[in-house]
Formats: sequence, C-alpha cells, structure tokens
Amino acid sequence: MNTGARSALAVVLGLCPHGLATARALADAGIEVHALEPNSDLPGFHTRRAKVHKVASIHPPGLIDALVSFAEERGGDDKIALFPINDTMVADIARNWSRLSDRYALSWSASLDDVSRLLLKENLEPHTVSRGLNYPRSRLLESAVVSDAFVADLRFPLLAKPSKPLGSFKTRKVADLDALKAIVRDFEGDLPLLVQEWIEGGDTDLYFCALFLVDGEDIGHFVGRKLRSQPPAQGQTTSAAPFESEAIYEVTKTFFSGTAISGPVSLEVKRDPDGMYWIIEPTVGRTDFWLDLCVQNGFDLPLMNYDFVTDKPVAGASAGGRAVNWFDTDRDSWSFLSLISSRQVSPFDGRRFTFFDRHDLAPWWCAVRQQLFRRLNRVRGRREVG
Repeated sequence: MNTGARSALAVVLGLCPHGLATARALADAGIEVHALEPNSDLPGFHTRRAKVHKVASIHPPGLIDALVSFAEERGGDDKIALFPINDTMVADIARNWSRLSDRYALSWSASLDDVSRLLLKENLEPHTVSRGLNYPRSRLLESAVVSDAFVADLRFPLLAKPSKPLGSFKTRKVADLDALKAIVRDFEGDLPLLVQEWIEGGDTDLYFCALFLVDGEDIGHFVGRKLRSQPPAQGQTTSAAPFESEAIYEVTKTFFSGTAISGPVSLEVKRDPDGMYWIIEPTVGRTDFWLDLCVQNGFDLPLMNYDFVTDKPVAGASAGGRAVNWFDTDRDSWSFLSLISSRQVSPFDGRRFTFFDRHDLAPWWCAVRQQLFRRLNRVRGRREVG
C-alpha cells in the first residue's frame, strides 16, 4: 500500500462492482475514500475500504443535491476528488458543474463540451469518420413508427441501442424489420435508438484500450480483450484479459485526437473477419466496468486520476508480474470455470474476481450468500411449479 501524502478526500459515486474496484484502488494508495450509495443490499455497500454514506439517490435529480450536501457536511476549503461511475452521472455532472466546481475536483472539468458530445451515440459516426476510422453504417431512430424506408440503406442483421445514457437495455441484435419493430414497441421509452449494421465476430473479436489523457494527449495506455460478455458479442463484458496490440492503441489515439479531454477514456473496437477494425463506442468522463483488469495489471487509472486532479505527478503503468485476467462473477458466475474447461485461459494465469479481495472480504461473503439464496429460490420455484 502506498501511504504517500495524499490528503484530499475522494468520493466514489456508487458501489456496484465498478465503484467497488475504484474505491479499493484508491484506498490501496492511502487515500481517504468516501462512497455515496443508496442500496444497502449491494455487496459493495459492505466494503471496509471506504466510508459509505447511504443517500437517497445517486441518479438525477438527486445526485447533485447529494454531492452538495456531502461537501457542506465535510466543510473546509480543500476540493474533493470526484469519481462518477456511469454515463448518467457524467452527463448530470457536466450539466450542473457550476454547482459543484467550488468544492469538487474533476479531471475533465475543462472539457465539458467534448465529454458531453461523445456521450451521445448519435455523434459518434461523424466524429469517427472525420478521423478516417471505420464506424458501422448507422441511423438514428427517433419515432416509434419504423418504416421500410428507414432501413432501406442498411444491411441486416442490425444492432439497436439507446442513444442517450443510461437506457433500460445495452444492445439488441435484430434479424429483420419485424424484430426491430418489436424492440421499439418494448422499449419506446428509450427512444431515440441508434440503429447500425452488425459487424461479424464474437466476444474474442472485441478489444478495448484505456488511455489517460492530459489536454487530449495520452500519457499511458492499457489494451485488453474480451473473453465473454452477456449477452454474447453484444452485451457487457464479463471476462477479459490483457492484450498487446499497437494497432488497437493507435486506433484509440486517433479516435480521441483533436479533443481537449483530460482524465480516463477508453474505446471498444471490433475486428471483423477481414481484419478491419470498427469503432463500437467510447467511454468518457469515467472509467469502464472492467477497470479492475487495468488496476491489477499495473495501470491504476483511479490513482492517476486522483493525482491529476490534486496537482501531483501522474505516474504511468507500473511494472507487474504475470498477467492477470478478470472475471465478473456477479453477472456470469461460471465464466472462470467455463473458460478454463474450454482452454481459453490457463488455470495458472493470474486471476481477479469481482468481489473477492483478501483484505476486504465482506463484499465477497455478501455476494456468495445472495447467489446461494437466488439459486435456492429458483429450485424452490421449480418444485412448486412441478
């Protein structure tokens, strides 16, 4: 544990697995970590690596009020390092930064426009094409009425996803026009939807690269590869591994070129059967869900972000031992055993599980109990139906 002079507080917004990984990384660096979380049922709520404050909400419209109240309760003049966890938080903070800027420090506070623009999926195609990169042909569906003309210049299968953060679903693959109409009926409240052509490939054809930027220039990077996601090839990453690729790094640098963003960003990229790289989506204003993969492999984005906003020297990646793979056992309980049995990973590789940390076991025990109860309830339900 690094116990250097890092006296400013850090506030993590939420203790989902991503927020828990952020809190643990900061605490490991000797930083006093506080977390705002409304849901005491989350395993992360029971961490000992942060002082947890139960609040009414960490989503609009309650988030900004919760942050203002927290700063007023703390008092003092030192700014508090702020760590949002999802896109909704990022968008809300960007809209209301004037209410927070006196008490909070945010790495991208000087580039609110760039961050807000890249949060909207409808802006990604022109941004990508202007940099000479590949982006799936796309259209923005704003109406609940889907006509033949809307998909006339698109090739099925298609992928549909909410344009604004955070929608009630991540992505849906659609085989034909009727399937697209069904999604619009089921998720009309998520309009507008970005509808784009599907790029062939599976989970292991999806890559990502995280950068730490200072005024748009990167001072460190980490490249990873998906092993599994839920749902397959179109959902959230549930297993990932480090991956050496200069090509993915160069694509990511090119995508973020011309912006003035500071702080952590990342980009998801898909490699098609012809070897072409296609931009899937960026993450801006925060780290991504697979953050712990970066941290465990020596690319400590939370610490870099904290040091940047508190005017300390920002270190790049640190030398590590063997490569560490990451498994989200919360969403995909059997990912590790499945990948071992299919020989996609070695049992001798380093590994990191969502909640397990031998210095902070309470979240893991809570997650184990919850999974056992869920399985028992499923068994009981099947017996009752039978």
